[in-house]
Amino acid sequence: MANFIADKRPDDELWKAPPELLLYSAPHNKKKGKKARLVPDIGYFVPGSIIINEKSYQVLGEYLSRFGELVDICIEGEHWYSYNLTNIKTDAVDLANSNCMAGGTVKIPAFFSDRLPSEPQIFKLPETKLLRMYCIGNGGESLKSLVENNGLTGLTFKPIA
Repeated sequence: MANFIADKRPDDELWKAPPELLLYSAPHNKKKGKKARLVPDIGYFVPGSIIINEKSYQVLGEYLSRFGELVDICIEGEHWYSYNLTNIKTDAVDLANSNCMAGGTVKIPAFFSDRLPSEPQIFKLPETKLLRMYCIGNGGESLKSLVENNGLTGLTFKPIA
């Protein structure tokens, strides 16, 4: 059994050379009798993290870098980036009004509106075990606007009521 120790250094310090990854994408993911899925511009890498291709990097790179780090990776011989969101909002979740799972993990957060940023940004919450990414803002230079206005594929946005 392997033992792992958490290393809190940024990913770009840990990865000296871009790791080579295999994306189960077209033609690798063709299911029997169905068309192969196309490779999106943005994909999920591990919970709470995304990967973006070069096209997405040109559109989102500067914006994403304000709230985390982009690390070079190689997927099937192509240059991609892994995004590690480091912007953590603490004390913004109203636990009394949030939808929580057994054990206390927040499933759908309710927010204290006066504790949320007024400018568009993206962040994670400790109450969701840092597994989800949240974005604020619809207009201007918000993540949602940048993705939708530039026709980037692979990322969906769900409003939190």
